[in-house]
Amino acid sequence: MTDRRPAIDSFPWLIFAALALAGALLWGVLRLPELTYIDLSVNRQQALDIATRYVAANEPQLGTYRHAIVFQRDTQTSGYLKRSIGTKKMKEFLRKYDVDLFYWSVRFFREGQKEQYKVLVSSRTGKVIFYQHLIEETEKIEEIPKDDARERSRDFLRERFGFQVENYTLVGDLSTIYDFRRDHTFAWRHDEVSIPWKEDGGTGKLLSNITSSGDQILSYAHHHFKIPEDYQRDMQSKQVVSQNINTVTRIFHMIFFISAVYFVVARKNHLAMHTTKWMYIKIAAVLFALNMLGFFNAFESIITQYQTTSSMNSYVIRFLTNALVGTVMAAFYVLMPGLSGELLHFEMARSQREGSLLKYIHTTFFSREVAQSVLAGYLVFLVLLGCQALLLETGERFFSVWVEYSWMTSLSTSYFPSLAAITLGLNASVSEEVLYRLFGINVGKKFFRNTAAAVVISSLLWGFAHTTYPIYPMWYRAVEVSILGFFMAFIYLRFGLICTIVSHYVFNVFWHSTGYLFGSAHIVYLAGALFAL
Repeated sequence: MTDRRPAIDSFPWLIFAALALAGALLWGVLRLPELTYIDLSVNRQQALDIATRYVAANEPQLGTYRHAIVFQRDTQTSGYLKRSIGTKKMKEFLRKYDVDLFYWSVRFFREGQKEQYKVLVSSRTGKVIFYQHLIEETEKIEEIPKDDARERSRDFLRERFGFQVENYTLVGDLSTIYDFRRDHTFAWRHDEVSIPWKEDGGTGKLLSNITSSGDQILSYAHHHFKIPEDYQRDMQSKQVVSQNINTVTRIFHMIFFISAVYFVVARKNHLAMHTTKWMYIKIAAVLFALNMLGFFNAFESIITQYQTTSSMNSYVIRFLTNALVGTVMAAFYVLMPGLSGELLHFEMARSQREGSLLKYIHTTFFSREVAQSVLAGYLVFLVLLGCQALLLETGERFFSVWVEYSWMTSLSTSYFPSLAAITLGLNASVSEEVLYRLFGINVGKKFFRNTAAAVVISSLLWGFAHTTYPIYPMWYRAVEVSILGFFMAFIYLRFGLICTIVSHYVFNVFWHSTGYLFGSAHIVYLAGALFAL
């Protein structure tokens, strides 16, 4: 007797393609306009060269300093502007007042020394938009009168940024007295900018700050957007809600994981588990290797957090040890649910052979059916984009939802952003699809004897596990991802595990690369994003 026809063969591909096209169009209409203001024209090396030249002009011994460079985004300012005036007016505001939300942060430091430099370089223009020279409190600098310091500060801002004092009001005038010097800090507010958040909730202001001591400029920041305190406190309270939800969710995840371990131990002689164990060990080993490579790939972000009061070697060893422990745990987080899911799937859904990897171990991964599953995964990804776009649009219109896409450029700090994207995509897709679909749905079937109940529980767990993302209010993120989880559960039950892993992988890589794909990005970042996809 021959096997039943694979589910992927019997599906009407034209309908699938039409749904994917509709999803892509929906996303393009509803979400793409929010991404076009991203400008990453200046790459890492260019920013480092700019910062090095700038600091070297005043520091002849810069060659004795170490450096670290990371990519950053001003999520607080973008979130405030989106929420108060909307995305369209935010873009106009950024252009009119030459405000940068994306920049490279370059740090020059020496082990055991307090003195260091920090420079922010605009990823849009390559200009230095922030500078700080941190020195010892006992550093001796000859004092000058405060009026002279104020005049020099105005002259500096005028020469560097075209600062026109008649358009600003002095709102900060502070002198700090140390043992051997006196620092003067001045802040000017732009008279045209006052953006309210809510009635009696304060307004957002555009400031230019500068600190000088004697004839030295110790720090400056031009057109820094100051957010009202009420808004910051409101955001902090929302993040506490997210943390509370996440804490409760982690308890259920721990129960989920312990139950997976239980099945592995209690059913250690199960044929399906023994047949697939080496496959999952290999998968866990690959993820372990990628995560360790990711540690070195993101080394700049590790160095930039280094406190110079400790030795660099001990700091790196501590960080490496923590990374090693974390990657081992992540590998087990795939291995245990994978083995448990295989044996449970064998018992609860043996006729749906595409729902696990056992079938392909018995046959081959290099087949027409697997190729079709991969293709279907890419189409599912486009449908997912459309579904998410509709959910977010609904939330924004009816539930005051707003989204801060902080992850769009989060991989720029890595030496090889494409490797970081692949690592992130594989980690999320394999671990989550194995835990929530392969194990979650099948263990739910075993306990509840009902597929619908299994789908609901696993999808809700998946949804609430994502509440730490900056989508407000936080509960809507759980609703959004849970609904997507119902769709992914349908795909898993209809087309199998490979299809869901592929769609999940492409979805994650795409969102972490959108800044490179649709913004103004250096060709290296664009090529890397396309390669990862």
